[in-house]
Amino acid sequence: MKFSFATAEDEKPIKQILAEIDLPYQDISSSQLRHFLIVKDGSGSTLAGVVGLELRDDAGLLRSLAVADAYRRKGLATQLVNKIEEYARSQNITALYLLTLTAEDFFAARKYQKTDRESAPPALQETAEFKRLCPETAVCMKKHL
Repeated sequence: MKFSFATAEDEKPIKQILAEIDLPYQDISSSQLRHFLIVKDGSGSTLAGVVGLELRDDAGLLRSLAVADAYRRKGLATQLVNKIEEYARSQNITALYLLTLTAEDFFAARKYQKTDRESAPPALQETAEFKRLCPETAVCMKKHL
């Protein structure tokens, strides 16, 4: 498995894997992909997983964590989260936020804590994910880095 940052060539497969598991992808542009980490299979031809980061001042929005069905239960999601957290620290991010409908337990096991959506920094609340893509029923979580 090979981890790397996404390029414009990865945009279509990233959107496809996100669509397959009903995660928002409509706002993802090729310019945002520089903050998306991907993992491909050994041949380098198949996208196995992805995670993204939106940077706003000293806060980040962790988004778009997805692993293709064929690669689940192999620890890839945990590896992707660990690597994107390392990247966030290198970008001077002090706290990560996320919105989830289905992965609260996964993130809680990685020390993310449930928080009020309104407590997220205003700059994060202005993202498409907060404003229109994730429903109000999504759980907001935070982790200090």
